[in-house]
Amino acid sequence: MSEQNKQEQIDYLKKAEQDQPQVELDLFGEPMTPPAKAKTADKPKPNPQKPKDENKTYGTEYVILVFDQRIAVPEENMTLEKIRGFIEMDYPQFAKDRTEMFVDEPQKYIIPNVAKAPKKG
Repeated sequence: MSEQNKQEQIDYLKKAEQDQPQVELDLFGEPMTPPAKAKTADKPKPNPQKPKDENKTYGTEYVILVFDQRIAVPEENMTLEKIRGFIEMDYPQFAKDRTEMFVDEPQKYIIPNVAKAPKKG
């Protein structure tokens, strides 16, 4: 090939690149479309909170989340202490001095949490 033919080929390729817009191609040679933006939720879900009123009662519409189990509150008008005593019968690790109770009001969940480790001895 002569020097002139090489230069003509290079010029032709440069011109072809300038004529076509830069489009990113996928694995199959088709133009890629930009991914759709994920929709954000209108309101973030609130985190479960410790209840401010210790004497508030909860009814049978609430669910107790214990490990991988969902346990319905057995009676109407139970305080968190009565609920803790109820689950302590099946799960002794939820002793009174080691357990914190969280309540998620919008979703009607009661979540017991073992917050403290037992003392040695």
